Amino acid sequence: MTNGEKLADSRWHKVTVQRTERQTTITLDGLSYTELSRGSFVDLNLDDVLYFGGLGSSRKTYFPNGGAREFRGCMKDIEFDNIKILDKAKAKTPNFIAHGSPTFKCLIENYEPFTFTTPTSFAKITLLKNNTVKTFSTSFKFRTFHREGVLVSKDSENINLVLRLDEGSLLCEIIGSFNDQSVLKLGRDLDDGDWHEVRFMIVPAGVKVSLDGRSKEMTTLNQSGLIMEYANQRIVKLVVGKRKKDNYNGFVGCLLDLIINDHKVKRDELTRKSFSKGLSVGVCMIINKCNPNPCKNGGRCLQDYLNSYCDCSGNEFEGLNCEMPIYKASCAEYANIGLERDAYCLLDSDRNGEQRPFTALCNASNAARTFTVIAHRSMKKTLVKNGARWDTEDFIHEIVYPIGMVRVKALVNNSKKCRQYIRYDCLR
Repeated sequence: MTNGEKLADSRWHKVTVQRTERQTTITLDGLSYTELSRGSFVDLNLDDVLYFGGLGSSRKTYFPNGGAREFRGCMKDIEFDNIKILDKAKAKTPNFIAHGSPTFKCLIENYEPFTFTTPTSFAKITLLKNNTVKTFSTSFKFRTFHREGVLVSKDSENINLVLRLDEGSLLCEIIGSFNDQSVLKLGRDLDDGDWHEVRFMIVPAGVKVSLDGRSKEMTTLNQSGLIMEYANQRIVKLVVGKRKKDNYNGFVGCLLDLIINDHKVKRDELTRKSFSKGLSVGVCMIINKCNPNPCKNGGRCLQDYLNSYCDCSGNEFEGLNCEMPIYKASCAEYANIGLERDAYCLLDSDRNGEQRPFTALCNASNAARTFTVIAHRSMKKTLVKNGARWDTEDFIHEIVYPIGMVRVKALVNNSKKCRQYIRYDCLR
């Protein structure tokens, strides 16, 4: 059940959930949505533990596509069956446990995110520098579902700075006038839709970059003089998003709390006409095209500005949604795509990836018919007395296929005919 949209608007929203037998109603800001639970049961049968604002680590397995993350923001007036949950947790009442040190007061002030809506969105910022500041620094928070894009760049005559996302990691690039380049890489999977904080500062021998509280320094000895000159420029010019001078796409996502040299950039400084394009102010509007995950069989969902697509590498499937097995279900299917000689091939007889592929001999030398040959564990001659059951005087010869009967049955179902050859010899 879902209700509402664009709720990251820096306003309070009231949510009520009511359950009566099979009927569940979610009310958001006075608008209600009701749905009947599937099945005939009427009891809710809740666990003995309820979570607000997040999930216990064991419960996250209920959301295999990564759709469940701890809430970041402010909540108030939480009640369950007329019990004031926050009051109980703040008072450390037994069985009411607070995790992660919540403050019990809302610290979000002047929350005003900026959404860069397309890969060509940008904002050019020009500030007069305070003469008492002898370096250059900037910090900001961002969230996105896109793995590529320029976040911030600053150019001068002799040296350029670029902070950008590359394959889900943060790259800091310092490029000199002779195309000499220094690169610092931090983090991974930063396209997870969570807020991430970046801090950048020029230091005497290079730069210092911090991502979510973890810092790295990069020494650029051949550029140290240029970097200090760069830091001491009287006018600070910064571009957020798309730059005209290169082929990189601009950042698509939300930006918050942009600070340059201890100056928090205001709305009018970021949205000046002719110096900005494609920005939405005061709301974070990003859509996760990978939720729900369209990729099957363990495929990884990736997305860009327009579409989502599936990375099927490493999971033995292919197709638009990783829905088709790479390995064929029988040798006849390999013959249909060009196999003309005997060969050992990998087969996926159940077609759904639940069973691992197995190796079989594909007898394809006969153009009229192709055979799939699988071996068992009793291929050698066996003396009758070695397999006899003396208590019944019967001879029982067990045939065990290493690939397992699930694969054997699936292979039989995919074949027009199935034969098991048995030969016996009489010895004198």
